[in-house]
Amino acid sequence: MGVLSVLKDVMLGSSAFSYVNKNNQTYWLHETQSHKVTLYFFNKVEDKAIPLPKGYYVVESPKTALPVLKKEKL
Repeated sequence: MGVLSVLKDVMLGSSAFSYVNKNNQTYWLHETQSHKVTLYFFNKVEDKAIPLPKGYYVVESPKTALPVLKKEKL
């Protein structure tokens, strides 16, 4: 279901990235700065959500169904 969410965002031109897990719950991608490091996290609140950063992809935890952002290996 997460892939469908990505396709929907791309087709509609949405700037905020959302992910729908296997339990049909929607999570929105957010970021925060901590000591010159950008931390990405998912939240159920759409407010201030960001687009998917270039070079990252989403996987779903098999046990908890929570989305996790992963960095592509070069």
